[in-house]
Amino acid sequence: MKIKRVYIKVLLFFIGILFITEILILGLFVGTAGRTFKNMFHERTTAKLAVFKHIVSEKIGQSPDVHISERDDVKQFFGYFADLFNLSIWVTDDNHRVLIRTSETDALPDPGRYKKHKQISPEIDIYFKTRRHFDFYAVIPVDLGNEKKGFINIHYKEQKHDKPEGAFLIGLLIIGTAIALMIIPLSRLITRRVNQLNDSALRLAQGDLTFRSRVKGNDEIANLGRSFNLMADKIEQMVMNEKEMTANISHELRSPLARIRISKEIINERIQNGRPASVPEYLKAIDDDIQILDRLIDDILKMSKIDLKDPDQPMAQVDIAGICRELAAKFRPAMDAKQLSIELDLPTVLPVLAHGERMFMVFSNVLDNAVKHSPQSALVRMNIRDEPEGRQVISISNPLEPTQSLDLEKLFDPFYRGTRVPVAGSGLGLYIARKIIRQYQGEIQVRREEHEIVFDIILNTEPRGSE
Repeated sequence: MKIKRVYIKVLLFFIGILFITEILILGLFVGTAGRTFKNMFHERTTAKLAVFKHIVSEKIGQSPDVHISERDDVKQFFGYFADLFNLSIWVTDDNHRVLIRTSETDALPDPGRYKKHKQISPEIDIYFKTRRHFDFYAVIPVDLGNEKKGFINIHYKEQKHDKPEGAFLIGLLIIGTAIALMIIPLSRLITRRVNQLNDSALRLAQGDLTFRSRVKGNDEIANLGRSFNLMADKIEQMVMNEKEMTANISHELRSPLARIRISKEIINERIQNGRPASVPEYLKAIDDDIQILDRLIDDILKMSKIDLKDPDQPMAQVDIAGICRELAAKFRPAMDAKQLSIELDLPTVLPVLAHGERMFMVFSNVLDNAVKHSPQSALVRMNIRDEPEGRQVISISNPLEPTQSLDLEKLFDPFYRGTRVPVAGSGLGLYIARKIIRQYQGEIQVRREEHEIVFDIILNTEPRGSE
């Protein structure tokens, strides 16, 4: 079953990490503290066995002529000692016949059943049942009196308190469980804010462009919320711009269409009334409006193609100075019609990585704007220069009438023409130019110097490319 709740995933992930951590801690404990404890246990056991042998030898030596099996004081001593240290003790002769035992139920251990044998001294042997050394069987040779030899057999049984790592593991499990329970509200706190972002995204997807996320804080989720709000602002602005653009396009299309409709009605009326002499004048007006519509539709198609950000040709090294010279020659007839002259200052500069067709469109639109808005017999200037940090600036300037006023902030708005005098064009040229330049990480700036307007086109000689 696929888990869909994020907080459950967070909880399970945390429990998994906690489990692995506890296993590593337990392994570290067993490998360090546990080993130290075992070594300490072994050393103390060895010392106690040596002391025990010495005490037993002295005890038996007090009455060496009496057989050990007949001495109640020795039996009582072994009993006390066995109870004190939780041992089972057997005293056997050299034929392994039991003479004294502290437990009637426990059988004498078989050394062959023990996995590990260690001789801690020339006389004392210890047999360990497991590697943990907590269950052992010791055989100590002893003098039983009357020059008879025997053995003291000691069996130590493993006790519950002999497993410190077990208690340590239980403690880790308890702590881990407590932490896991505490992580549940924390994970819910995280997912609640994620759910708020999800709800905000759904509201935005449903068309509510004014809705914003209310996630607060300074962590990554809060940063995501702020990024979402910034994205929503951008989307809302884009939609508003598109609506405004649609309204402007509708207006620009409606005006020539209305004039064409009126001209058509007048032509029909003149023909019906037998006055066809003025019909060619209205046909020319219709043709002019058709050309306006054609230019407008062409610019709209160019703008849409730019928005697709998918030019047909790959980027290449573009000679901007060469484009400027080509455009100066192309616009010569239009400038001659207004008796304009052009001054070119185009030194050899580094090429720009871009799409040649788009760069041609940019400079064509800006130069066309300069030619259209220049007064008669004016001078248009084009110059290019390299600047630090890999920038290239192309300036195109033209004079203005002394009384002509312009709102520089609106020059790049769609359909803004900047003058009440009718000028051919759709009003989209500068808007398209800026849109293209910004796709290459560049910029177009406009400034006014006395009676002259200057457009500065800023490009990077090594741009990151069209976005």
